[in-house]
Amino acid sequence: MTPYIDDREIYQVTESGYPVKRARTTATSSGTKGRRHAIDLPSEIVTIICSYLQSSDLNHIATCCKGWSETATDTLYRSIEIHESHKCYDGDNLTEHTKEGKDWAALVVLTTQLHAKPHLARRVRSLKVSRSLDRQHPPDFPRWLRESAQAEANAARFDRIIRTWSSSEDEYEAWRRALLGRDPSASCTRIGDAYLAVLLTCLPMLEDLDLMIGHMESARRTENAAHILEDMQSFTASVLLRPCLPAQSSAPFPNLHRLSLSGELFKKDGTTSGFELEADGILTNVGHLPQLKELTLYCGYLTVRALRNLHLPSSLQTLKLDIFSFLGSLADLTAILSAGPPLRTLVITFKSEWQGPDELEQDIDAELIFAALLRHASTLENLRLRLPLMDGEAPFTTTLPPLKEFTRLRRLHINSGFVFGDNMSWLDPTTGHERFRGEDPTDRLVDLLPASIEEIRLCRGDHETSITAQALKKVLERRATQFPALRILIWVMEEDVVYIVDRKDNETLVAAAREHGVDALILARDLDMDIWRALPSVELPVEDHFWASERTMALIDASGPSIRARWQEVATQGI
Repeated sequence: MTPYIDDREIYQVTESGYPVKRARTTATSSGTKGRRHAIDLPSEIVTIICSYLQSSDLNHIATCCKGWSETATDTLYRSIEIHESHKCYDGDNLTEHTKEGKDWAALVVLTTQLHAKPHLARRVRSLKVSRSLDRQHPPDFPRWLRESAQAEANAARFDRIIRTWSSSEDEYEAWRRALLGRDPSASCTRIGDAYLAVLLTCLPMLEDLDLMIGHMESARRTENAAHILEDMQSFTASVLLRPCLPAQSSAPFPNLHRLSLSGELFKKDGTTSGFELEADGILTNVGHLPQLKELTLYCGYLTVRALRNLHLPSSLQTLKLDIFSFLGSLADLTAILSAGPPLRTLVITFKSEWQGPDELEQDIDAELIFAALLRHASTLENLRLRLPLMDGEAPFTTTLPPLKEFTRLRRLHINSGFVFGDNMSWLDPTTGHERFRGEDPTDRLVDLLPASIEEIRLCRGDHETSITAQALKKVLERRATQFPALRILIWVMEEDVVYIVDRKDNETLVAAAREHGVDALILARDLDMDIWRALPSVELPVEDHFWASERTMALIDASGPSIRARWQEVATQGI
């Protein structure tokens, strides 16, 4: 490819953020008439080009092209992704798993390079590590580890590296204990974890750390599940914020702003296993991160023991708990919120089960949650509360008290059970309409919302759609006087299709929203499944959203500019 680029293809980035064509110039050489050398491109364009290149290309540019070297080096090391898979250790099918093998080899090279060149390590701002536990043909141990000669060579190589990095015999022994444990054979089976742990100690300017461990369901079905769990324990023990690493001070990662731990970090059964104890230690160490602003826990099971060991630093602003099943009581959860620092964003999502110590389904006391939320009343801007569902039915829920004291609350995403409660209505068989017990629940949403609200997202529970539709319509009617900032309304109906066939209420609500200057998006989960998790959302990382289909984008585009902008915000920034 020629290093010369036609002037018609050269753009400069203006302050408005839109590309504008450069004026054509005339070159002196007839062979390059109308062309410029690539080295003369504006720095903004070089940055954009480098952002699309692979690491191998960036490494080549950084060493061979003086004009682009600084930008390429900064792009190469600013954000690093490592996808380490057990597949890469299986020597029975090297062709199929070549990519994974290269990723693991890259980890060794990267760790050694950054430890030897601190000026490069200081460029790293973001690190994402993915570790898969799925195997197509799981052996007892990887073949190259079963070969004693290769295992001894790997152990000896890592031993030499530790000695090189250590300034004293005591530091050398500390490295070995921290990275490899007391098991003499650990140097053979845990060398990948050890390299990753060393890598983490080399990144003083790290701001964003995302550690993702593959789901364990497939591992439990394999014959060597015990070996995988032991290896998992090694991973959590030697990598995730162990304070005993010699290169770390009492406050590791002094500049870390965002920490995401995803995967099955906690065992469901057994509270005394070494695996769970190590996970508890990880959460305890979170409290030692001095600049941490955002913490995300995305895992299968969260135990009471682990939750009680979760220490939140005073700098924390965003807490996201996205859990498949919580094995504890509501009091255990609210205790964390009451003791934590004032938050700006709070997400509590339980996808499936909520079980107490006796493994019985629990009722949800909204007033207990409200009491814990009061600590964050002056700072909370984004709130998401998603209740667990059991076989399509939510546990009994009491209503939330009014949120009028939350003067900065902008976005609210909750189950409709928090608004209307449960078992408060009955279906009149003669008319086919729902009748209320006691007060009219359609007034409760107006009473709940603060004046600062900008975005409402309701997920329905065991309620007729007409109740929610009427409640939302009353909010729209009072927008001018009580909710002047309201601009987005999203309603997701999650129950069976029999409850969501009333399109007349939906059309009336959308028309009312447009009349009052609010963009509305109404979805039925069973009918619009492809966009169920592609909704604009402040709570979930962008990886958790299905990428939009043509039908998805058509619905979003038809909902108004505010929802379109919100979707773009999620898709590009992951917020």
